[in-house]
Amino acid sequence: MRITTKMIKMDSITSLQENMRRLSEIQEKLSAGKMIVRPSDDPVLTARSMDLTRSLNDIEQYQKNVEDNVSWLDYTDTALNNLTSVLQRARELAVKGANGTMPEDSLEAISAEVEQLMDHVVSIGNTTYGGRYIFAGFKTIGDKPFEQGEAYRGDNGQMTREVSPGVNLAINVTGQEAFIDSGIFDGSNVGEGVLNDLKVALETGDQAAVGGAILGKVDGALDKILALRAKMGARSHRMELTKGRWEEAKINTTQLLSGFQDVDVAEMVMKLKTEENVYQTALGAVARTIQPTLINFLN
Repeated sequence: MRITTKMIKMDSITSLQENMRRLSEIQEKLSAGKMIVRPSDDPVLTARSMDLTRSLNDIEQYQKNVEDNVSWLDYTDTALNNLTSVLQRARELAVKGANGTMPEDSLEAISAEVEQLMDHVVSIGNTTYGGRYIFAGFKTIGDKPFEQGEAYRGDNGQMTREVSPGVNLAINVTGQEAFIDSGIFDGSNVGEGVLNDLKVALETGDQAAVGGAILGKVDGALDKILALRAKMGARSHRMELTKGRWEEAKINTTQLLSGFQDVDVAEMVMKLKTEENVYQTALGAVARTIQPTLINFLN
């Protein structure tokens, strides 16, 4: 086959264009910082990267759920801790009020403090997190769940959140569990309950009831709240473990995704230098191969 000057030129141009394409591809990857600039670069790697990206998005969503759950549980435990303190103070006042030598004005002073404790318990029952009432069941937005002289306005809804695929955990304590089942409030009238019984008994001087049945009710309410706190503590512990597991999963998935996507700058710069050398060598070879012809002289 006869090798013509035109054929040599066309082959040379094709080789130079291929060199330029590789140089451009490397420069594009360096500029983007990614091995895959477009899906066609590597369809298999692209599919794997997309799977890892979806997994990372799922992990981040579960992390948000868990973090919100932890905060909700912390608020609930703080409220129950405050309620425990109130009941412990009420118990101290009941023991003091049961003293048969207590004068009438002292009993009135104790009764006045109990009344203040009642108001404080109502405010605890209306604790909010992010604008939502934590003891209202599903009725977290709207009317306060507790109001003196009114019935409990919440419900018994158990709020659950997905913290892992197919794993849902309850995060709330209802007002029914914490305030009504414990006897602190009456479900049909928030103004009634063990604290109101203590207040009335102190006002009427019924010290036998104060030191007997009422003190027993206060102890029962304390036991109920402590049991709820233990249950919430177990949930919080599980949430913390789940949170740690998702943090580890995020780190591992991010590293895997980085391994698929991110450019090894040192390696890519070395390839760039190599391709630049190849290109310069190709230019020199073309210059030597395509010698002047008679046409050049005639022109």
